[in-house]
Amino acid sequence: MGAGFSTFGAAVDKLGRVYSLQMYIWSAYCVAIFGPNGQPEDPGRFKEDPDMKKTGRFNSAIIVPIGTKCGGIQLDYKNNIYLGLSAFPLDHKPPFGFDKDEGYQACVGSVVKFKAEGGSIVKADKAPAGKPGIKLSRPFHGVVNEFFAENAERCYPELGCLGGDLNDGCICRQPMFQVDGWGRIFIPNALTCSVRIVDNEGNLIQKLGSYGNIDSRGGTEGKGPKIPLAWPQAVEKRKKAIEEREAKKSGTV
Repeated sequence: MGAGFSTFGAAVDKLGRVYSLQMYIWSAYCVAIFGPNGQPEDPGRFKEDPDMKKTGRFNSAIIVPIGTKCGGIQLDYKNNIYLGLSAFPLDHKPPFGFDKDEGYQACVGSVVKFKAEGGSIVKADKAPAGKPGIKLSRPFHGVVNEFFAENAERCYPELGCLGGDLNDGCICRQPMFQVDGWGRIFIPNALTCSVRIVDNEGNLIQKLGSYGNIDSRGGTEGKGPKIPLAWPQAVEKRKKAIEEREAKKSGTV
């Protein structure tokens, strides 16, 4: 809302409630909920925080604060909340060739699943006592920062490209992933030029795409990548039935 107040994604549940991932003050992010009538809901989290009181548009949020870069939000049928965050599971290993790549460390993150009740992402040394959640890490210029994601259940790595830090990109365009109703996650990664599809346990279902640009098209048939992707920053899954219906409307079938 307004110049500079970046909106990093929105999702709508089956009741018409809008989950908006956005700034509440400058460079501080949260997930706020607005009802079908356009009025903000009050999940009762962070209401007494001095910065939240300055917001004006709403006075509470369901996930707040978000202590690392973020981008993309989705819901499943149970209203579990999935956020794109600049962080990894503690045991994450980069794909082959990216283990010492500073661009990968700075710009790739994960999709993190939170329970429907919401939560927060804070530095590990500020984790709320006795709260359930998972630990996450983020290497950055040789330093590994650890975070605690309150009320989070699982982390699905390889989401990119997440911008926003000094010297590694602006925040104008963050990645957009997708989660279907049953919790399958479709994760784009602009740095690896691929899209990963995983189930809700994090098991790989399929990986699509490889580097594709004008220099990789090949001069003869059969050369070049099967599915060339130049900068896959966003992904959307569509049901075949929807595509068939649209085709019938257009008269192509």
